[in-house]
Amino acid sequence: MPMRSGIAEAVSSRQKNRAFDLKNVKLSPSNFRQQFDEMKSYFLAMPNDDILLGFRRRKGLDAPGVELGGWYNNDSSWVSVDFDEIFNTFGQWLSAFARIYAVTQDTAVLEKADYLLEEWAKTIEPDGYFFYSGDPNAFHYVYEKTACGLVDLAHYAGLTNALKYLDRITDWAITNLKRIRLPATPDSFTGGDPHTRWTDTEWYTLSENLYRAYLETAEQKYKDFAEVWHYTTYWDALREDKAEAMSRLHGYSHVNNLCGAAMAYSVTGEMKYLETIIHGYDLFKQYQRMASGGYAPSEHLAVPNNSLAKRIENEVSTFEVPCGSWAVSKLTRYLLTLTGEARFGDWMERILYNAIGAALPMKDDAIRRGKTFYYADYRLGGGRKRYNASSYPCCAGTYPLVVSDYHNIIYFWDDASLYVNLFVPSTVKHSFNGRDVTVSQETSFPEEDSMRFTINCADSVNFSLKIRIPSWAKSEQIKVQLNGVTQKVAANPDCWMVLENNWKDGDKAEITIPMSLRFEAITPDHPQRVALLYGPVMLVMCSETGGLKGDVSNPNDWIDHDGSAPLHFRAKRQSEEKCFLPFYEIPENVWYYVYNDVVATGK
Repeated sequence: MPMRSGIAEAVSSRQKNRAFDLKNVKLSPSNFRQQFDEMKSYFLAMPNDDILLGFRRRKGLDAPGVELGGWYNNDSSWVSVDFDEIFNTFGQWLSAFARIYAVTQDTAVLEKADYLLEEWAKTIEPDGYFFYSGDPNAFHYVYEKTACGLVDLAHYAGLTNALKYLDRITDWAITNLKRIRLPATPDSFTGGDPHTRWTDTEWYTLSENLYRAYLETAEQKYKDFAEVWHYTTYWDALREDKAEAMSRLHGYSHVNNLCGAAMAYSVTGEMKYLETIIHGYDLFKQYQRMASGGYAPSEHLAVPNNSLAKRIENEVSTFEVPCGSWAVSKLTRYLLTLTGEARFGDWMERILYNAIGAALPMKDDAIRRGKTFYYADYRLGGGRKRYNASSYPCCAGTYPLVVSDYHNIIYFWDDASLYVNLFVPSTVKHSFNGRDVTVSQETSFPEEDSMRFTINCADSVNFSLKIRIPSWAKSEQIKVQLNGVTQKVAANPDCWMVLENNWKDGDKAEITIPMSLRFEAITPDHPQRVALLYGPVMLVMCSETGGLKGDVSNPNDWIDHDGSAPLHFRAKRQSEEKCFLPFYEIPENVWYYVYNDVVATGK
């Protein structure tokens, strides 16, 4: 235990602030709370025997239940016409149950997680082989997700047997996982040895959760194994600002990979790893990020300064929503804690309102189970929200993870401060100098532009309330009141606004950050191909046809609120009615336009 404590202290010393690690944060009623509650109910209701079927069948045990189908299936037949039966999401679901339990303390969730863990453990072979079938696709991918699930069960749910099973499957992985060092190009197929079917089995994502296993256990083998999977060529290229190194790579996994560099810095303290994720963030923001915060149409990163504007013309699978959101949520959380810089909350905010917060919920119907909102469609010619054709794809694994992560990204803390990163109705509990404090955030943001914070404490408490001022905000318009009295406080975009006070029970702080319309170009060399935003919210156009006529530099001159709802707008002086509303309000199968080519007035 002293060794583990020493490791934890070293990691903590590198953090400028800390996340609440799912604890002490509760969502208040809102769309986000509803999404979390519905997600929890969906996964809690899944039959355990169905989840465990393939593992038991492979081991030769009694295997009641029915196949879940789609990607969660007998993956030995992975090369099917419709590309079903590729992976299963068991490891990610273990993570999800652990994290849901950490948030809710619901014993039904804990009991389900424990049962799945122990029943699955009975199917591990003597040599540590643990997969759903005898011939799976993407050994590296499945090992990494399973390792994450086992670490999470120990860390969040206190199920320490998970670490024994992690030890066994890691011994198998150390012996059997191929040390692939080929370029991580999508669609590369080598055949032959099933361990190396695909050159891109996402081997480069392994290091993050191996480092997490090292922190949880203090066992050196996890640290040593993590170092095996460092993606040195990619990390070095990003650190040197070589944007072309991103070209055509698999999008989600190459953001996810940077979380491994973040953990490498956390564990080793080597600055090159921190520099990698900072430069990587900036390169993604400059060359890859769309208005929603999404990236990688058809899961492939754009060629910088070239392809992104062209690719949204035709690619229906414009952004891999749950997986892509999960990677951004993790990476930006690492950046916020390791640098303390408010600017890294910007990408997280975009993703929250326009990607995962705008996703269709997981559901079953009479025809098919495991319906998942996989891709968002931002095509220039219009799109619809649709469920993926396959049941239980990879995004069925990341969806519950990123929705649970809402509790991990709103607030941060250090010894003297509480940081407010996102404007989401919620409460957080913390202690400063041994004095307990509860801070409640009331808001209907982004439908309104004000946030109210109420302090509850038995005794007066000194701490700083630090609020992230978004990149889209205008300093001169921000208003701050403390107990009804206007305050003069520095409030600059991408910085923390600091309210220092000796807080007493019932104290209230109110922040108003006015929003306005703006167009954002898909790339600098296509200034007329734009999406409309209001604050952090991506607005989509609902009309018979696409295209707009107006001044892209001044949308407030020709686009007004239509009066039907806070974030509903209407364009004036068009040949037909052009209405705008938030992407998160769009239901399934309704036609919309994210991007439009705007023709200047008079042309």
